[in-house]
Amino acid sequence: MIKITDLCFSYKSREIKNNIFKNIFSLNEIEVVLFENINIEIFDDSKIIGLLGKNGAGKTTLIKLISGILTPNSGNITVFGINSSGRPLNLLSNLGIVFGNKSMLWEELSLYENIELFSKIYKRNYDKNSVDNMIEMLNLRSIAKKPAKTCSLGQSVKSNLLIHFLNRPKLLILDEPTIGLDIESQILLRNILKDYAQNNESKILITSHNMIDIADVCKDIIFLKDGKISKINLNKNNSKEKNALYLEGLFCDN
Repeated sequence: MIKITDLCFSYKSREIKNNIFKNIFSLNEIEVVLFENINIEIFDDSKIIGLLGKNGAGKTTLIKLISGILTPNSGNITVFGINSSGRPLNLLSNLGIVFGNKSMLWEELSLYENIELFSKIYKRNYDKNSVDNMIEMLNLRSIAKKPAKTCSLGQSVKSNLLIHFLNRPKLLILDEPTIGLDIESQILLRNILKDYAQNNESKILITSHNMIDIADVCKDIIFLKDGKISKINLNKNNSKEKNALYLEGLFCDN
């Protein structure tokens, strides 16, 4: 469903260079190559796939490339057979993205008001019972009528997820969705994701620094390292704790 062909992506960065002769600092612009000639197909028969890599490996950048927020230097990425470059409407209408540290909610509006607003933006009619059931399931009843700016980080993440669940996108991308959540909420969210993937046609791509998150909901992993992308299949006979330890070992492997 996601096909990456001959992907190359680099960006310019500035480093401070100390000029010992003039005793001043100057900025030296360098080009950082993040991906070079990447070819991979993501999902196949999997419903939920984990995206892992060390800090700076390019996880968030890859998400932005897949969603069309960024454009590759060369090569292309197709999602549902649609080239993601330029963020075409027929792709965006089937795509949902949640960044754990960012919110798409209007701060002055309540959750209910945001839901009504997004129903008009996405041209969807949300069933009131479905909305109320989802609010109850995500433990958001206490803040549903309050301005979004009063929500905690965890409540904000769950509110963003709720709106995407109601839209039922064909591809849901979650970047650190359990950030700011307590243990109980993390477990709740993982169970909801598994149930959602099981009962809908949606695919889910998820990143997390919490290996239990990944080991609990994913059987297949995309791992980024040194500009390369590899596929890893977790042993379905292992406990999630054992698979989480295995995943942690990938970060220690030199």
